[in-house]
Amino acid sequence: MNTSVETTCSILSFEEPDLVRSISKPNTDMLLEHIVENADVVHNLVAGRRYFLIIIGHETATYSKEAREYVDDRIEPLKKAEALVVQALPLRMLAMFYARTRRKHHPIRIFATEWEAIEWINSLRQKELP
Repeated sequence: MNTSVETTCSILSFEEPDLVRSISKPNTDMLLEHIVENADVVHNLVAGRRYFLIIIGHETATYSKEAREYVDDRIEPLKKAEALVVQALPLRMLAMFYARTRRKHHPIRIFATEWEAIEWINSLRQKELP
């Protein structure tokens, strides 16, 4: 069953069997409180299951320093991999910094399109098969 939840600054969805999609809304200023809100929703959506994450950053969204640095210990260990979909150069630069600081526990890649991100996740799923 696919589930979708709209938060203050994002639309979050859990898609079977193991994919969480986070889409930032246009013209939003993502603050720490918004990232915490999103993390709470993801925690409820995944219910302890491991998952792949696709984050689609809208080119007009901004992220505070605190929001970029926030780590939620409840959901971070459950991530199998993380795909960041960004097109605007400033967001790509933030995404590269984010990826460098978070690669310790799961792979992270940056893509220009959601299609490329899904292809990468599907290739990782294939590697999980026995």
